[in-house]
Amino acid sequence: MVGVGLSARLATRQPVAATVVPSPLLGKVAPPVAGTSFGGGRFSLADERGRIVVVNFFASWCGPCQVEEPNLITFAWQQRLKGVAVVGVVYDDTVDAAKAFDAKYGTLTTRGGVARTAIYPSIDDPNGSIAFHYGVSSPPSTFVIDPHGRVAAELLGPVTLAQLDQVVARGGAWARRGAPRPPRPGGGASGSGSSPQWRCWSSRWSVCPRGRRTRGASRTWNRW
Repeated sequence: MVGVGLSARLATRQPVAATVVPSPLLGKVAPPVAGTSFGGGRFSLADERGRIVVVNFFASWCGPCQVEEPNLITFAWQQRLKGVAVVGVVYDDTVDAAKAFDAKYGTLTTRGGVARTAIYPSIDDPNGSIAFHYGVSSPPSTFVIDPHGRVAAELLGPVTLAQLDQVVARGGAWARRGAPRPPRPGGGASGSGSSPQWRCWSSRWSVCPRGRRTRGASRTWNRW
């Protein structure tokens, strides 16, 4: 019985590293990300043009988010003077819980009763519109935006420091080359008439890109 219980836990264990996925947003101008940070400042993705931006969707109740948070903090600190910005976007969580999460890991501090951003800002997404436009249906989900404001990569699951370093380096190189649009997953080029597959990450009812709804396992691929 012990062996059976251990096998069940291993079967349901979250991945130890994120997976880079072929997002339908790749090569496109990133949807807007804007809001007032928990530290009181204003964040807008549009104001970050010229910098690489890592957009991380997280929640306090998300176990893998807790696993990846120290990596995000280390990455943000190491890259703070290298033209790279990090922003957290709350996914399906309360502001109080998200603030407590940030305070626990040190990205939000309080001085004289006033909350201040310490490492990188987090913003709320009260009606889920930011997550909707990025096609996010489960945290953690991370997007790398190149200096021209285009989506260079999407990662699903808890990111590692090595993964962040690699995808940001590729995003910067891609931008310097002029960022030709990458081929769509499934081998079809844009406008070729092929029928590529797009990702939908969900274990419950969710709205997938282009409004397609699905219900299934944690990774469900839809074709249209």
